Amino acid sequence: MTRHDSHSVSPTPSAELPDAAPAPVRPTTLASLLALLAALAGIAVAIFLVREHVTVTEGGLAEGFLCGGGAAFDCNAVAASDHSWLLGVPVALWGLLFYIAMSGLALATWLFRPSERAAAASLGVLAVCVALVFDAYLAWIMVARIGTVCLGCVATYGINLLLAGAFWWIERRANAPPDTRGLFLSPAPLIPKLIVALCVLGGIGTSAYFTSRSLQYVELFAQEETDEFLAQLSKPPEIDMTRFDGQPSRGPANAAITIAVTSDFQCNFCRALSAHVEQLRAELPDRVRVVFVNAPVSSQCNPAMEHDTHEDACWLAEVGECAAEQGKFWEYHDYLFHVLPHPHVTRSVVTRHLGAMGLDVPRFQACVESGAGRAALERDLALARELKLITVPSIVINGHARRGGVYPKMLRNVVRAMLRETPAR
Repeated sequence: MTRHDSHSVSPTPSAELPDAAPAPVRPTTLASLLALLAALAGIAVAIFLVREHVTVTEGGLAEGFLCGGGAAFDCNAVAASDHSWLLGVPVALWGLLFYIAMSGLALATWLFRPSERAAAASLGVLAVCVALVFDAYLAWIMVARIGTVCLGCVATYGINLLLAGAFWWIERRANAPPDTRGLFLSPAPLIPKLIVALCVLGGIGTSAYFTSRSLQYVELFAQEETDEFLAQLSKPPEIDMTRFDGQPSRGPANAAITIAVTSDFQCNFCRALSAHVEQLRAELPDRVRVVFVNAPVSSQCNPAMEHDTHEDACWLAEVGECAAEQGKFWEYHDYLFHVLPHPHVTRSVVTRHLGAMGLDVPRFQACVESGAGRAALERDLALARELKLITVPSIVINGHARRGGVYPKMLRNVVRAMLRETPAR
């Protein structure tokens, strides 16, 4: 046996190392995920608001949990306002483009190099702070100028606060100085940057294209209706406006423009048109007068209707006639069209709110029970049938009629054109 052999040691198996613990998730990764989820939520809300804005621009009614309210919470009045546009673009679309950009920055804080993550977080903080300042301005506009609040818009304010907190946390925990130049100009990391760029640019382009196309169609149809209506002005008025004497009206009797509207309190298009007409009257209180004619879409009282489409419309119209008998028609009108949410404009709900409208309830009950309300309604219906205004909403402006649906843009264009031809009184 050799010396080497006598001292040889049997090889011992190496000690087994314990399994490596999984790397903990970085707090900044969680904050990046929160920022991305908040941006995606903002995109969802903004898409909803853009869709509702287009609906209102078309003359429809924004409905749903966030928009179908009344009184202090009503997207329709907000979307119908000129303040809902910025540089010729709906504010809702600006919001959508903003959230698409924020989703790109959120992905950058997750996928890019540390210095570029820090730069993306810094830009996110700056952008969201600017957005929050603009939010404060819009909130003031809604409360002080429009007098009602869009809950969908308020939801975006909360989302912006979440984004601000997430980007601030990422910026605070950054372990490298921000490299804004590298964020935008460096090609590395190539694949993540291509993905983020395609998502952001594709989202912005798609949103702008489809929204602008929808609005262009509305603008085109509204302009066609405007031209058609203005062409009527070269002819004598079709309808003698004295036919509406005695109907509920507001605005000066000698106003340059008188708009007569046939309407139904349960008609969503009538409600939408009412918001636009009232806005126009509020802008031009000395030059616009509005007249109301009941024309319920129900066979219960309207012989021109084959179906009972709006089952409580006849009763609501009778109540309106009795409210007019007390000099409270416009209080009643505004409560149904601008205070109660549209789904709540029913006989059972309105009955409970008569006192809130300032009506003398015993006197109202006597009016309804005596048949005076029904008799006044029949006179309205006879007038609407005779003038061929039974389709609601229909309008007559200084004797010239537009029957059926009315584009708000057309109404505004026509009134402004007529006022340019009419000297102030």
